[in-house]
Amino acid sequence: MQISETTATSPKILFVDDELPVLKALKRLSRDEQWDVYCANSAKEGLAILEENTIDVVVSDMRMPEMDGAEFLSQVRKLQPETERILITGYSDVYALEKVVNEAKIFNYISKPWDDQVLSSVIQNAVEFQSSQRERKRLEALTRTQNRKLGKLALSLDRSVKEKNIEVEQALSLLQIEHKKAECRTLDLLNAVSNIIELSGKGDGHGHFIANTSISLAKALNVSTRDQDNLDVAGKLHNIGSLAMSDYWSYKVVSELDNNELKRYQAQVEIGETILSGMAELNPVAEIIGKHKERLDGSGYPRGLNKNEIPMPARIMGVVTDYVLLFEGRLTNNVSGHNEARAYIESRTGRYYDHQVTSALFDIIDEHSLLSESTILTKDRQHLTPGMILSSDLFSANQVLLLRTGTPLTRAHIEKLTRYENSTGEHLDIQVRNRVN
Repeated sequence: MQISETTATSPKILFVDDELPVLKALKRLSRDEQWDVYCANSAKEGLAILEENTIDVVVSDMRMPEMDGAEFLSQVRKLQPETERILITGYSDVYALEKVVNEAKIFNYISKPWDDQVLSSVIQNAVEFQSSQRERKRLEALTRTQNRKLGKLALSLDRSVKEKNIEVEQALSLLQIEHKKAECRTLDLLNAVSNIIELSGKGDGHGHFIANTSISLAKALNVSTRDQDNLDVAGKLHNIGSLAMSDYWSYKVVSELDNNELKRYQAQVEIGETILSGMAELNPVAEIIGKHKERLDGSGYPRGLNKNEIPMPARIMGVVTDYVLLFEGRLTNNVSGHNEARAYIESRTGRYYDHQVTSALFDIIDEHSLLSESTILTKDRQHLTPGMILSSDLFSANQVLLLRTGTPLTRAHIEKLTRYENSTGEHLDIQVRNRVN
């Protein structure tokens, strides 16, 4: 039985005694300590707890029915050798105590009746001793690894722990600096790829909105920092699969695609996952992209996964990307703009989308959020300004190519487009982007 909750890093203490008043006293003693406390009313119950949990310190009574403290602590040593063991004994049996010390290798023992401060101090000393032992083992393992990889830490076996700490810290400091440099280079490269997707005309122009909104949702839902970082990258690269395809339907309504078009459109998800999963560091990003179009009821693609198989980061990005498509009227007919997109998503929450995610989404965004972060915009000719870049080929009504994707618009271009519309009476569908930073 666990009787207190603290942080995940708090020491886990297990008290074992067949007398409930004694267990209650031990609980009271623990109230002012930063411990994660478990209690067992018998040795058997204590062993069951140890089967399910990694315990730092076990405090056991000596006299218990079925299995006494000596035998129990010996079993503890076999199950979890690193766990520190403390015996509470109410009688002075030198032979029994010697047996516990030799067989169970206890850390210390306390006589009944105990002094609360003394018992707390003994338990805390056991926690600190175990922590120092773990740290020593960790540093020794790290030292051996650095010796093999870097050849710079030729530490002799007879040096003191302090000398090892100093050298390991120096090596780690150098590694951290190099790691930071590598991280910066990687982020620069990923941003460059994101810009390539947008400039190619195959992206949806909302990579930054999807990334930023996904991160905000993750924070609101207490998703880990690591998953927030992965969502940032996944948001910017979610359309990377489109680069491997000869055709793409950025501005078509998905519900109007024929079967062949729909298969190719959906294939970009698996292609993007495959591209990124080839790099070990990007495997979590690949998983988010590969699962963000799955639905809780199993109706999504590419694998038809259901609720329990879709991780929270993928659920988050799935809602955000669908919101973008709905807002722009590109997912299904008769749905566009913020209010209709919201109604569509909320009507399918529970079947397609996670309740927590959709609720948090509309606490974070409003009808102006998407437009304020858009990279690609649909512009009327009179709203064009020099410096904007065409994000898709510009065709006339009879499919004559007027300007190619990626053309930076000048004042002369805008004047020519104005004259063309005035003379032909056509209204051009102009997709533009602001310059990518």
